[in-house]
Amino acid sequence: MEQSGGAGHSLEIAKKLNGKGLLIGIDRDLEALETAKNKLSNFNNIKYVHGNHDNIKEILEKMQIEGADGILLDLGVSSYQIDNEMRGFSYIQENAPLDMRMDKTEGFSAYDIVNTYSEEELSRILTEYGEEKFAKRIAKNICLTRKEKALKKTGELVEIVKKSIPMKFQERRTPSKKNFSGN
Repeated sequence: MEQSGGAGHSLEIAKKLNGKGLLIGIDRDLEALETAKNKLSNFNNIKYVHGNHDNIKEILEKMQIEGADGILLDLGVSSYQIDNEMRGFSYIQENAPLDMRMDKTEGFSAYDIVNTYSEEELSRILTEYGEEKFAKRIAKNICLTRKEKALKKTGELVEIVKKSIPMKFQERRTPSKKNFSGN
């Protein structure tokens, strides 16, 4: 279910079901589920599941559902998550906490990764998931900085990335663009 616009895809599907089918909304984000429940409150053929689409087979088995006529996966980060400063997804919100969790009930956040992972592991993550050319430099500077104090805010990470990437390779707006999910 989408947060930006608030469950718009699910609303259109629910309308087409005409009360005959069952719509199951699975989301890792409890706030998105609450938004969907509010927007879809007129429908009584919807089940809301706090979970991960990766576990759809187990979720359906637990609900004793053997199959589906259709599946729609919205796999992106919503603009609500990016724009919400407390989520820590955007490099523009420099005073935001280093969080970046899709599921706020999970205990492990970007703060934990940045402040506890080894230089090698940070470099691997930035290279593998961010395709970052300067991953080793960024990882080294993260580790050097955190020796003095824990990194708590997105702005602190932005500054480390800026100083790690040579000026001629920095993007027009900010070099942190590749290292954050948002903009």
